[in-house]
Amino acid sequence: MEAGPLPTELQTVFDDLSRCMKAISPYNEQIILTGGLASIVYRRLVSTAVAEHRALTTTDIDLVVPSHLVLSAGKGLSDLLKESGFRVWSVGKDEQKVSFYMHERHEPPAPYHVEILTPLDRSGTLECRLVEVQDNLRVQALPFMEILFEQTITVSGSTVPDSCLPLDVRFRVPHPVPYIVQKVLIRPNRREEKRNKDLAYIYDAVLLFHPQWDELARVRRRLQADSRFEQWILDARATLSDLFHSEISEGPIVVRLEYAEAGIGHVPTERGIHRVMEQFLHVVMDGFSG
Repeated sequence: MEAGPLPTELQTVFDDLSRCMKAISPYNEQIILTGGLASIVYRRLVSTAVAEHRALTTTDIDLVVPSHLVLSAGKGLSDLLKESGFRVWSVGKDEQKVSFYMHERHEPPAPYHVEILTPLDRSGTLECRLVEVQDNLRVQALPFMEILFEQTITVSGSTVPDSCLPLDVRFRVPHPVPYIVQKVLIRPNRREEKRNKDLAYIYDAVLLFHPQWDELARVRRRLQADSRFEQWILDARATLSDLFHSEISEGPIVVRLEYAEAGIGHVPTERGIHRVMEQFLHVVMDGFSG
């Protein structure tokens, strides 16, 4: 069953996404769209989305770039955004200010904005900080982000139907396995409301890609064979097992509440959520046939 047209509440953010991706197209091989919008793009890449199982909404456009962003087309990423009507909107204090990019048709504190992120170096600390990835472009560095660059999926307006994206707009999203692993591992660095929504995004990706679980298991094995990510995969598996070990554990309760509060139609039960995640861990994270 194909995903239908975008809900009204997502049309504005996808219009911003279209403007953003067109503006920074010279960088489309270096950037990755992640966060809640990646979950919505996933829904439009598969043909198994259940009609009443609508996407959780988001207003953030989260882009991940390498820690050393190579200049492309002779212009910086920030300059391209500004030329296309995105202006800098900073929050925070002094040297720790985080800069977002908001299109000029919005007025702060409108929720619609672009945030640029980069992997935190493996210095032994998990403290987020700001780093300069390009001249005059300081972005927030977060731990575990580098796994998102593995096995990425390239999409375009033509491969993401009903998204309002121009057919020639191209960008990358994370493979669902790195997406899930990164969201699990970054939990200690997230505010409670962000952690809770992340669990809902994890469950959503798991459910959407159910028919491809065997392929997801192969990707998980390849990542686990990489010394950079082996422990991350093991840690993510252990954390997911703890979060979803029963229908009355934190994971199922939180996911059900997130869907109920979002008011998007069908709300899964704690028992159903537990069973789906238990099977996912068995088939994908442990590698046993379903």
